[in-house]
Amino acid sequence: QRDGQPVANMGIWVEYDDGEVHAGTMTDENGHYRVEVTPGSYRVRIASKNAAEPVTVEAKSEDKIEDVDLLLLNSRRISGLIRDKFDNPIANAVVVISDDSSEDQRLSPQVVTTDANGRFEGWQVAGPQQATFEVAAEGYAPYHLNLKDRLDALERETGERPQSIENLDNLPKGQIRMYLDKGMTLRGRVVDDLGTPIAWARVGPGLPPDPKQKVYTPPVLPFQRNTYTDASGLFTLNDVNEQSAHIWVNHPKTGLVSQEVMPADGVVDIQIERLRLYSVSGVVSLTGVPVERLTVSTFALFIGAESKIKTGRTDANGAYRLEGLEPGKYLIRVNALDRVKRDGRMVTLNRSIQSRRLVIEDRDVTLNFEPLNDARITGVATYNGLGTLRVWDTAPDFEAKRLDGSTFRLSDYQGKKAVLIDFWATWCGPCIKEIPTIKSIAETYRNQGLEVVGVSLDRDEKALRDFVEKEKLSYVQVYGREKAQEITKSYGVWGIPSVFLVDENGVINAMNLRGERTEEAVKALVAPGTTDG
Repeated sequence: QRDGQPVANMGIWVEYDDGEVHAGTMTDENGHYRVEVTPGSYRVRIASKNAAEPVTVEAKSEDKIEDVDLLLLNSRRISGLIRDKFDNPIANAVVVISDDSSEDQRLSPQVVTTDANGRFEGWQVAGPQQATFEVAAEGYAPYHLNLKDRLDALERETGERPQSIENLDNLPKGQIRMYLDKGMTLRGRVVDDLGTPIAWARVGPGLPPDPKQKVYTPPVLPFQRNTYTDASGLFTLNDVNEQSAHIWVNHPKTGLVSQEVMPADGVVDIQIERLRLYSVSGVVSLTGVPVERLTVSTFALFIGAESKIKTGRTDANGAYRLEGLEPGKYLIRVNALDRVKRDGRMVTLNRSIQSRRLVIEDRDVTLNFEPLNDARITGVATYNGLGTLRVWDTAPDFEAKRLDGSTFRLSDYQGKKAVLIDFWATWCGPCIKEIPTIKSIAETYRNQGLEVVGVSLDRDEKALRDFVEKEKLSYVQVYGREKAQEITKSYGVWGIPSVFLVDENGVINAMNLRGERTEEAVKALVAPGTTDG
């Protein structure tokens, strides 16, 4: 802080220039932190919106960077007392202090514990009315305090709004006092609407759902206590509020349910409704495709599906049936299994024949697949931004700037040359190990109808240029932070190195190549019939 006091339990983020987080850690009780990163240029900052400007550092291989000190602005100590209803202090209570004013999920909460006198101390990094406290202690019901909500309630009751927490319940300056209810043991049983016990349901206490939210999620707290029902649907929860409690139940066959229960002696039944499951069935009658070689798959397009993918086969008459589908939106696809010879061995490829959108509401669905000119579907299918390219798909076209400033377009090579595309970066160890192979291929097959292009994911252009010059890489290199991300997303690349071989017709011939397999695939495509030596 400005007064030189260390800030404990504070999140530290190491980011790229665009704000993407590379690594993170927490400060210790003395405000010290340590984090390991790969070589590159980074910004180091406190995970708080009230932090000073981040510090830019240049990390080099086997380098140790010290004294990267950070400053927390506009913060002040905030302390409090945790007591029971008889004003006795509660020791070893866990207190989570978070910023309720920001939607930035990277801002980290502070986690502190009370001392023998029930006192805790932290830092309020948001505005004076924007802190939220979550408290848990063994033997007591969890406690939640949102200062803004408390001040809003006081304003409704008195007609005046306290300007800060100093005016809240006449407390000492900067201090919060919270009283916990004694917790009790709740024994319950989860049953469906027919009274049948539901085993292995996750059960836990928590706040009631917010009616403003369209999607309910159970509370995620570091001290949240959960349990599971046994074969008879029975469960036991400790530290439940004696007056009333909201219980969350989650199970694949019921979904997420919240109910208010009144703790009582004996076993409390929690009745929840099972999800209604439906089926989709029909006949596939596509010309030119043997029906006995087809698979039909559904892909759930909504959050929380019990099973994201269900797959079945057509029978001798082309009929199919998929069961156990929840209400919601799906993509349903017909695939043909093709056996082809790749790299000297037979492999099975899934070729997409036809796909449709499907909505299941409150009944079984009949959906037939009929000829649509029997056109083959090509291109890139994406889900949550990740590509699902396969061999024999059309390679996504792209253009990007070469290091010499000219423009590279993949489509310029269609009908002329095959292209080997290498997604890599100078900071990636496995990528560097592949460079000699890629370099050799580029030099060997340059005059045999092959172009090699490296798509660099480097964030430091100078590091890329220095490496290319040092290693004497003569093949094409394209660079551009946003453009490289766009290309990698279109190819579904989530890890590097990632190598694709595209034939002269613009179709993916091979992918996920490494080591010797890379040259074997290139040789089979551009120089078939040649032998070593």
